[in-house]
Amino acid sequence: MTPEIEIYDTTLRDGTQGHGISFSVADKLRIAERLDAFGVHYVEGGWPGSNPKDIEFFAEARHRVFRHARLAAFGSTRRKDVSAAADEQVQLLIAAATPVVTIFGKTSPLHVREVLQTSLDENLKMIGETVRFLKANGKFVVYDAEHCFDGFKEDAPYALATLHAAEQAGADVVTLCDTNGGSLPADIAAITRLAREELRARIGIHTHDDIGLGVANALAAVEQGATHVQGTVNGYGERTGNCNMTSVIPILHFKMNRRGVPAASLPLLTELSQFVDETANLRPNPRLPWVGSSAFSHKGGTHVNAVAKVLSSSEKNGCLTSGSITATTSDVPLERFRASGLSRNPKLSATASTRSRVAAATEFPPEAFLPQLRDGGRLACILGGGPGAKAMLYFRSGDDLGGRSIFDASAAVLPGFVKTPAFAF
Repeated sequence: MTPEIEIYDTTLRDGTQGHGISFSVADKLRIAERLDAFGVHYVEGGWPGSNPKDIEFFAEARHRVFRHARLAAFGSTRRKDVSAAADEQVQLLIAAATPVVTIFGKTSPLHVREVLQTSLDENLKMIGETVRFLKANGKFVVYDAEHCFDGFKEDAPYALATLHAAEQAGADVVTLCDTNGGSLPADIAAITRLAREELRARIGIHTHDDIGLGVANALAAVEQGATHVQGTVNGYGERTGNCNMTSVIPILHFKMNRRGVPAASLPLLTELSQFVDETANLRPNPRLPWVGSSAFSHKGGTHVNAVAKVLSSSEKNGCLTSGSITATTSDVPLERFRASGLSRNPKLSATASTRSRVAAATEFPPEAFLPQLRDGGRLACILGGGPGAKAMLYFRSGDDLGGRSIFDASAAVLPGFVKTPAFAF
């Protein structure tokens, strides 16, 4: 089924531009496979023309099986006054042997004249000839229009001419890039709407978070017809980061009713977020929307009082009742478990009917409930399969169990967890 919104992940390329972010080849392969399993549509693996590590990554990746995502190699248009066939960097894109190639080109006359130091006409040729060469070599081509929004503000007719050059040469996706990350949602919306009216190709959006609007700008573009969204897990990226996919993905699903990744993947979003952080040797940010351990927590006061009575009163997604990712917090665990249909019994027995009620309260099938109903990053409520399933509490491996060493041999151990089902509130 064709997705309504394509999710293009660039954690392994643009994400690595972030301060303190570095992945080995093995790290990149593990993340690529996890992204594929999660259900993103494209995984941008790197720029083979920029460093030996990315060349090695693509050499290894060609032997892996990606069941959902298409792997993309990233690069630029040909150099000025050199044919695409003779450009070594373009040849490395072909040699990467990926089904998708993404190239960026200049949209702003300022960048054409002062950075590339070439003519506006030569820039159009660089865009068109490179796209045409890649298409002739059987590639699905994503064209990233660098500094697109700044270019439109500077010279709209020329900026539009660069997009037409890419489309007329056969680009499958034309991505509008807010490379400096300084545009406002109204600007993004207006220029995306213009591009949507002028082009037949799929329109993409690539935003940065320099003024805190990376996610908002991506969503503004989607509202105006963009159907391809680029970003990174946890918002990794140059300067203050890229559009954060761990926010965009659930917002598209829950708030905008747009199909992106499979619904069954959404309960795994926190796990994906933490996996990438752990691979990068970074401490997870507790204040990240949706996936942070504080996202559904309440310290005290009127909000705790309200949530204890009606979950949706002080939470943006109503906890389980609207299919959110977390289900309990350390402050109001009893109320959360009651809302989930679970008893206060230390063994936390849950009948099959209880399990069905919990699942029915969300958009997810029962089998989608894996380790994602968790308490402040410490607990996970697992609903087992089959009649008479038990709800079990798990601590993440490495957490302080406070001297508890309770074990239930009948429960399966999930990766990264140890069993502690008999936990009394």
